[in-house]
Amino acid sequence: MTLSKPEIRNHIHTRDIKCYGYKRKDGLWDIEGSIIDTKTYSFDNTDRNGISSGEPIHHMQVRITLDDDLMVKSAEASTISSPYSICPSITPNFKKLKGIKIGPGWRKQIKKMFGGVKGCTHIRDLLAGPLAVTAYQTIIPYKQKK
Repeated sequence: MTLSKPEIRNHIHTRDIKCYGYKRKDGLWDIEGSIIDTKTYSFDNTDRNGISSGEPIHHMQVRITLDDDLMVKSAEASTISSPYSICPSITPNFKKLKGIKIGPGWRKQIKKMFGGVKGCTHIRDLLAGPLAVTAYQTIIPYKQKK
């Protein structure tokens, strides 16, 4: 069953989240995700001298490398576009994921480690939800298949 026919409306905002799971040659797993936000209109922005319609407001990428037990072996994040020039400076903090296991309490731990000024809301939310689910959906069924 699909959604009902919508009322007449104007498209304003798009959030595009993509996640990919990879089996590495060395036996580890790379889970990569990106988030891109765009608007259908241009608007003023001091740090970027304005943001044009269709130009990414937010564009962040994350890669976590995991073992078979969903233990983070390494992590990196990148801020390609953000509304504030300070945003890319926070990405090195995400290396602190090394040694953390995706499992019960993952979301709570991510929020604690990267909440407020210790992280980026967009990268944190990508890690806490879609990236963790992608890791699980990539690794666990593959291991069960073997």
